[in-house]
Amino acid sequence: MKRLLPQLASLGVGTIVLVGAKKVEKDFWGATLLKEENYRPLLVDGLMQAGTSVVPRMETRRNFRRFVGDELDSLFPTANRVVGHPGGAPNAPAQKPGRLLLAVGPEGGWTDDEVSLLESHGFSRYSLGSRILRTDTALVALLARLW
Repeated sequence: MKRLLPQLASLGVGTIVLVGAKKVEKDFWGATLLKEENYRPLLVDGLMQAGTSVVPRMETRRNFRRFVGDELDSLFPTANRVVGHPGGAPNAPAQKPGRLLLAVGPEGGWTDDEVSLLESHGFSRYSLGSRILRTDTALVALLARLW
């Protein structure tokens, strides 16, 4: 997260939602980095690098299924939905005008059930290939290809 947050801010990501996917380590939710006073300086660092001042909104949701089932559609009703997952389509999904909503799993990746749930909510799979990447690498590479 310390490597990831400045990069996302400098790239202009508007909202970051950390969700409790199955492979998220349970002790992650007790991390001091999740406190605003600890993550905000990382976001500001990325903003200074990019020469902008719009701080991304950062939220946490511990329950992945509840978030996808109950909140996702109302929070991001018109976004182009893409789930990064090895073995997905090698080409970018067709994009309609609007914002990109990109779902990238934790270091262990999404489970098959999580990918299926995302797909049932309008997400298209997209893959960077067969290599399993760290989350920070995958996010930056996916944004570069899809944005």
